[in-house]
Amino acid sequence: MRSFAPEPVTAEGCVSLGGGDAFHAVDAATGEERWRTPERWVVTASPVVVDGILYVGIRGSLVAFDAASGQLHWSAEFPGADL
Repeated sequence: MRSFAPEPVTAEGCVSLGGGDAFHAVDAATGEERWRTPERWVVTASPVVVDGILYVGIRGSLVAFDAASGQLHWSAEFPGADL
C-alpha cells in the first residue's frame, strides 16, 4: 500500500483528518475534539464534504459520515481498489 498523508477538510464548523489511530474531527474555533471513529482505519484518500456528509477512502472502502456528529451513514467496499 502506498504511503499517504491526507489533507484536512473543513465543514460544519469542524476540521476533519485521518490519523494513525482513527479519523478525527475537531472544533474549528476551539480545537476541541468533537468526534473520532472508534476503529483504527488507514486513510488512503483525502476526505471531501458534500451537503454535510464527509466521504473518505479508507483501505479499499468508501465511507460516509455526518460531518458534524461523526455518525456513520454507510460504507461500501471496493476490493482491489486503491481508495
